[in-house]
Amino acid sequence: MSLENKIAIVTGGSRDIGRAVSETLAAEGAKVVVNYFNNAAEGDATVTTIQQAGGEAIAVKGDMTKQADVDNLVAESCKAFGDTIDILVNVVGGLVARKPLAEMDEEFFEYVMKLNVTSTFLTTRGHDVYAGPREGTRAIQHPRELRLPRHDQHDLPRHVHEGRGSCQCRSGDTAAARRAGERGG
Repeated sequence: MSLENKIAIVTGGSRDIGRAVSETLAAEGAKVVVNYFNNAAEGDATVTTIQQAGGEAIAVKGDMTKQADVDNLVAESCKAFGDTIDILVNVVGGLVARKPLAEMDEEFFEYVMKLNVTSTFLTTRGHDVYAGPREGTRAIQHPRELRLPRHDQHDLPRHVHEGRGSCQCRSGDTAAARRAGERGG
């Protein structure tokens, strides 16, 4: 797959799964906007790795549960790479903590929902509003939809590659959805 000169935003793109996604997109020719939450060193390290391999990338700090930070992420992408966003990969999210339901309070539940649902809503809405219904744009809701390198080809933990997701590509291109879901590992 060639993503030559496509612009990709990867939320949570500076570490673990997000870093693998950022580096994979860059290796395929995309210009990558690497979002990080609070660790600038990880964002910079991801960008450096991409640039050393001949790719283009920038790092942008932001809390994807906040509209202003999502707006800034899009603005920084446009400033660096022009007025196009072709690909959005939502990696932000997580388990937060393993708790039995009886131990979860409303505050914990709201935090988990904000991190996992609100962030995806805000970034996807920002992508859709900005990108519009152009042919070829994609919003990927789970990084497992991408073909990442096999676990034995890098230093990410094996659990990064386990499980399956279903593609939610905006174009409805089922062939692209199948290709995105086929990955090694």
